Amino acid sequence: MVDTRAIQQSDVVTVAEQFKTSPRSIEWYLNSDQDLLERASSTEQWIDGYLDAFELNYLEEDHAIDVGAHINSQSVTKDGMQDDDSAVVGFVNDGLYRFANGLCTRLFKNTIEGNYPYPWTEAPPCEVIQEPVEEGGAELFSIDHLSTK
Repeated sequence: MVDTRAIQQSDVVTVAEQFKTSPRSIEWYLNSDQDLLERASSTEQWIDGYLDAFELNYLEEDHAIDVGAHINSQSVTKDGMQDDDSAVVGFVNDGLYRFANGLCTRLFKNTIEGNYPYPWTEAPPCEVIQEPVEEGGAELFSIDHLSTK
């Protein structure tokens, strides 16, 4: 958020406090958004290849940067067209909306002054499930609010 200049370094404590005090409810979703499933499958294949190439049994923390770079290098489509937004952009916008209340210096339509706007335009097709399942793979996500840009 600081790197994008959406907030100042001095605002990091406020964002962290809003994050720590936000409700921790968990809902489990079975997401059937095809683009998301394709990205998850591609990432799984990339990780398998990475482990094989470097003769590793598991990924360590420092490998997370490489995984993130792979995810963000994948083509994103919306309605069959190329979409310029990356996963990082969506992650930052979602974080600003949820945890940077009162820090925004711009005005947005239908948004409380000082807050960032709701960044998502529509929810993907998904099914709420009662409990997490043991099997299911990458299509199972635990989040408070599931939506796509």
